[in-house]
Amino acid sequence: MLSGRARRVVRQGWPAERALREAERQFDAGRPGAAVRLLAATVLSGRDPDTAPPDEDLVRAAVLLVRAVEAVPEGERDTAGQVSLAWAGYAHRAAHALHSASPSLHLVQIAAGALALALQGVGRWEDAIAARRESAEAAAELGDVHAAVLGWLGLAFTLHTAGRCHDARTAAAAHARAHHDGAVCADRCWSRVLAAAADRVHQEVLGTLLPLHEQDRSSEVLPVLAAYLAGLDPAGSPPGVGPAGLAVMYALHAVTHPVSHPAETVLGWASHACRAAETLAEEAAFWALAQTALQQAAGVYQARDLAVDTARTLLAYHTRRGAGDAAAAVNARLVLGEALHTAGYCTDAAEQALAGWTQAMRQLNPDDPAQRQAGLDAGTATATLLSDCHRHSDAVTVLADTVRRFHTPAGDADDSDGACRDAAAGVRGRSGRHSAEFHPDDPCSGDEHAGQLTAATAVLNPATAGPCSGVAR
Repeated sequence: MLSGRARRVVRQGWPAERALREAERQFDAGRPGAAVRLLAATVLSGRDPDTAPPDEDLVRAAVLLVRAVEAVPEGERDTAGQVSLAWAGYAHRAAHALHSASPSLHLVQIAAGALALALQGVGRWEDAIAARRESAEAAAELGDVHAAVLGWLGLAFTLHTAGRCHDARTAAAAHARAHHDGAVCADRCWSRVLAAAADRVHQEVLGTLLPLHEQDRSSEVLPVLAAYLAGLDPAGSPPGVGPAGLAVMYALHAVTHPVSHPAETVLGWASHACRAAETLAEEAAFWALAQTALQQAAGVYQARDLAVDTARTLLAYHTRRGAGDAAAAVNARLVLGEALHTAGYCTDAAEQALAGWTQAMRQLNPDDPAQRQAGLDAGTATATLLSDCHRHSDAVTVLADTVRRFHTPAGDADDSDGACRDAAAGVRGRSGRHSAEFHPDDPCSGDEHAGQLTAATAVLNPATAGPCSGVAR
């Protein structure tokens, strides 16, 4: 329904230019619906966008119509979207025709921007991208920096919404170099803008994959993640909650299939997640998860120094948390020990592993199933690490003490006997590879290694160690 002033415009038959100014006033006052109705009743009344001749006032009215329709709440638009697209097409064609007759690049610039807006409204993303680019380039050619800023910004948003995030970043970088050369704020501003634009799309993908991730369905999650992230650059992508979540998810699953996923890609996305967690000030749990993903990826892909550094960071985090989660603190120290061990820092590795195992023996409750398993895991990891460096007596002592504290009687719900057997087998399992790399001159190898281990295992006392006694022999 027209307002009193708008009815007067119609009744008195104001000229097109004056009616257009009144419609602009309505739009600027935050009444887009009133502007749409006024334009339909005056400047555009009786006109067919497919056959109307080129006219500057009509082009400007069509551009305003598109902007006003897009500002009207979706539930109130009815068929206005298609009408808007038809008039946007007219404005674009007419502006080019007028520009050919008498240069009017500004008219081309605003008409292309309106066409892009209308095309976005009906989901025609590729056509919208072309129109956005035309509008931005026209503004740049005119030397209108403000309009160019808005044009490139609109192009970046449209590219991101269409899923072409790398292209969006490129567009933003090209603009920043052209208009903000040397400006400190430029890259930060664009990063924030693009992150906000991208997050809507990325978080939708993240939400879709999250149930599969929680069910550990790597075979279904990984192909989707790999394809989705393939078009993005982990080093150049702006930080965002959605991309960071996808990056963590990808790294955690990819380390289970390292042959199919290159180290550079997995480590790149895990590093991106850690940087994003810092920049976005995400909650501590997500920060720790990102660091864990990077640490695991570094270990799997033999980035040894990175694995050690990240493990130290995680240990410091869990130490700061205090006794809130003793099992997590124990595991963090054992992870650092393992990272040091893999890198060949055997003395430091043994020190960290033994400290973690000692903490497990003192703080973990054997009556709690989860903590009991964590205690058995700590003993297994420490004994295996010690055995790798031919400290077999120490390894078996660790195993024996672990069994005495965390072993449960036969018939209990969990298979602690099996865990003990696996622990003892693990003492034998991997020492050859580690010894060949870091202890090549050690006389303990092959049959001698197995013999020393068998002799050392005799310290297990069947009377106190339970059914696990002697399984390493």
